[in-house]
Amino acid sequence: MTTNAAMGRLEGLKKTGVMLGLAGIAGCVVGIATNREGFFQSYLIGFSFWAILTMGFIGLAMLQHTVRASWLTPIERMIEAGAFCLPILIVSWAVLLAGLPMMYEWAVPEKLNANPYIKHKEPFLNQGAFIGGSLLYFAIIAFFLAMTRGLADKYDATGDPKWRQKRIQLGAISLVPVVLAITFASFHWMMSLDADWFSTMYGVIVLVSGALGALGLCYFLLGRYSHLEPFNQFVDKKRMRDLGNFILALSIFWSYVSFSQYLIIYAGNLPEEVGYFLRRQDRGWYAIGTALMIAQFAIPMLLLMPNPIKKNPRSLGWVGLWIFFVRLLETYWLIAGSSSIGRDLGVHWMDFAALLGIGGIWMAMFANNLQKRPLMPAPETPVKEALEHA
Repeated sequence: MTTNAAMGRLEGLKKTGVMLGLAGIAGCVVGIATNREGFFQSYLIGFSFWAILTMGFIGLAMLQHTVRASWLTPIERMIEAGAFCLPILIVSWAVLLAGLPMMYEWAVPEKLNANPYIKHKEPFLNQGAFIGGSLLYFAIIAFFLAMTRGLADKYDATGDPKWRQKRIQLGAISLVPVVLAITFASFHWMMSLDADWFSTMYGVIVLVSGALGALGLCYFLLGRYSHLEPFNQFVDKKRMRDLGNFILALSIFWSYVSFSQYLIIYAGNLPEEVGYFLRRQDRGWYAIGTALMIAQFAIPMLLLMPNPIKKNPRSLGWVGLWIFFVRLLETYWLIAGSSSIGRDLGVHWMDFAALLGIGGIWMAMFANNLQKRPLMPAPETPVKEALEHA
């Protein structure tokens, strides 16, 4: 089958995304008209899920620009397409500004002044810092995305190795500022929901979680398209095993940093730290934490340790889809269980509206980004290595 078949599949994905997005936006309009505070809290869950996913794509894109791993070649364009969904993230973030006091304790002066732990963080946790900091994070990420994309396009057009080398150099330079921007964005947008708490591991957990979701989505699409050109030229058992080992390693690393965060806080037993987990042991949240350990560590470990599942594109794709949806569970645990939102365990219909409203448009832009460029990178050393590897 030709590349046109893969492009046709992407056109269908784009149309489906637009329809789901419009349906979700319609639900959001109803929600904000009937329950403004409930809408913004549900919207924050949807925003956080797609923000974490986009940040994962951005991190992977910068990593691939730097290391040029040949075994990532089949999904390289997907990674770039997800990273360039940044405009959706910016627009959806702007909606948050209309309801900050309904989502964040630090945005309510009475709550800010009543809690000395939060009051101490006022220079960082205030509306001016939230807006200014977020704009700075977006600017840093957008700058490096545009610069690396420009160098990649120059290489595609000319084939001159100097542009490839410059992209590698810029990718290495970009890793530190981009990762710092993502880390501080996670502090402002998500960690500050538990404003009396802090963790230096939080940004790492969010970035790894986003990378897991991004890889899960890419693996699922690769499994669906693996028999189509040009994907079928790069898919073989050895390559799929490498991709499977990559997401397995990230799953183990996610488990390690998540457990390390819990263990350090448990051992320290400080009042300003333990509240984060105490809040998530009541109102049914303990079951979600337990489910996360099983869903993100135990199940992927059991499925991905043996080689047969990893070597099959379709079976690895289904494991990827599982890991992608586990991100929903984790996002719900992080956001809805926070002190600012303070929900009992349960799902509201507006949660789905927000997820679909942002997610549908995100998927449409993702498919559109993929359609704009060849589905495989221009021939270069990693691509030749990939073909030889296959």
